[in-house]
Amino acid sequence: MVDRRITELYEQAGLCFTSITGVGTITAATILGEFGSVRKFSQPKQMVAFVGIDPKLRSSGQHHGQVQISKRGSRYLRRSLYLACQVAVRNDDYFHSIYQQHRDKGKSHKEAIIAVINRFIHVLYAMWRDNRPYYDTDIASYNKKDKTSSTALSLAILGR
Repeated sequence: MVDRRITELYEQAGLCFTSITGVGTITAATILGEFGSVRKFSQPKQMVAFVGIDPKLRSSGQHHGQVQISKRGSRYLRRSLYLACQVAVRNDDYFHSIYQQHRDKGKSHKEAIIAVINRFIHVLYAMWRDNRPYYDTDIASYNKKDKTSSTALSLAILGR
């Protein structure tokens, strides 16, 4: 009953978050409910900070330069995005390649997933702003040395 009502409300919003692998109706409704509106954010970095996965420097006494996530935002939203990204890393080539890049740099699993969540939010922002579904593309066509911006990459993923 509750799941059916959530599905109805999400479909009325006319968004297509479920086009991303790992995002079901409940996760999409959580994202919509926690963020409210994309108009509150002028850039995706603000959404990242809202979720609470932006880096925060902690140093005290003998411990200098420890970096953690800020955890400022909703723990329910962070958990939903974490679980969605776990699935996306396993089943989506684009998000898997981001995860693998960070693992190849020696990052832990959690650090790599946080990087994937960060990019995931950037993609969500572009989808929401442009009201377009997610299209998986071949990541090999993206080359960082070409200085292609993350916005241009997000647009490429969205099929523009």
